[in-house]
Amino acid sequence: MVFNRDPLGIASSVCVYILLLFGDYAIVYHVLEYGQHEGLGRSFGALLSHCLFAMSIVCHLRASLTDPGYVPLSKTKIDFSSDLEKTESGQKKKKKREPPPIGEWTVCHRCEIYRPPRSHHCR
Repeated sequence: MVFNRDPLGIASSVCVYILLLFGDYAIVYHVLEYGQHEGLGRSFGALLSHCLFAMSIVCHLRASLTDPGYVPLSKTKIDFSSDLEKTESGQKKKKKREPPPIGEWTVCHRCEIYRPPRSHHCR
């Protein structure tokens, strides 16, 4: 569980919870109370509203407090010699590469680790 004590992030989360609470209150006590729903329909609407409110809170908390993870460093170094070509003066020059196919892991040339698709690090 990760909790970053960022004041702006905490204020944003509190605003989200206030808006969710207000939405639940408005639906249950104003829309359903004065709407055309009677008896079981009103009860079902209130129950559905409360369930959606609770699921929204749980999902927001799980997304906010979950560690995003990281790509661990590789224990073995990757050989990039096949990516270099020698010029006439004997200097090594990087070959032009085509972008990797979508959904395949790539190799970071700075820290030499495999990284998942669309991940960015090491900048």
